[in-house]
Amino acid sequence: MKKFFYTVILLSLITLPACRSEGSYNDYPDDPIVAETSIPEEKNYTINDDSIEKLQASMLKKIDLTASELPEDALDTPDDWTVFTQNKVSLKLPPDSVKGEYMEEEAYDFTYGGLSGKVFIDETSDESETVLNTMFETMGDDFKTAFDEFGMDYDGTMRSVYKNLLTLTSEDIENSDKDTKNTLSPLGASLMFFKKAYILEKDGMDIFIFKMSNTFDIEEMTTYSVSIFDADGNEYSSSICCNDEDTALKIAVTADIAE
Repeated sequence: MKKFFYTVILLSLITLPACRSEGSYNDYPDDPIVAETSIPEEKNYTINDDSIEKLQASMLKKIDLTASELPEDALDTPDDWTVFTQNKVSLKLPPDSVKGEYMEEEAYDFTYGGLSGKVFIDETSDESETVLNTMFETMGDDFKTAFDEFGMDYDGTMRSVYKNLLTLTSEDIENSDKDTKNTLSPLGASLMFFKKAYILEKDGMDIFIFKMSNTFDIEEMTTYSVSIFDADGNEYSSSICCNDEDTALKIAVTADIAE
């Protein structure tokens, strides 16, 4: 279990969204999420059993991120917004959006009624897929047994992990047995940088919209990370940063797969 736990932490670090601060994790000592995962720059630093137990307990708390209901106005897209497509992902953006670069990555910059923001559209990297496969192969049967306790299906994909974890409530987790808690706690790493979540089902797709920790906001913008799973199980992702949270969410819910 401990070896696998290290693997999941690695997974969480290599799948961060494109919209992020230029500073290092150590630039945010007061952020509880960062504080739990940052490794001090000491040559002889070791992770003991006590630190693992504390981290596992912390990860179990991260699982308690039940999806919220989308605000009705989030689905009202202004008529003058335009569809932009990249890497098969389409988003509706405010007019006059311009394609550029940010931190060596392609991005769309936009201004809208005094607001401004950036949008990144990326595909899941091969590296993250490798770690995901290792994770599911190592603990797949255990995850299935744990989710069975809640009457949930698990098919070995991140899609089912997100859907199950975001459906669980605090009461579900509290009332589960110890083995289930121990098994699911490493999956908290997949949610550790999210502070709010929404699930949107559209044309056979599952779209998971996550509001990121403030650590990943740039230029005082709210950051949303979007994971799209199409009907065939392929995953696509994008990140939206905007200095108005409502506008950022409006863009996020327009996420789609281009035909």
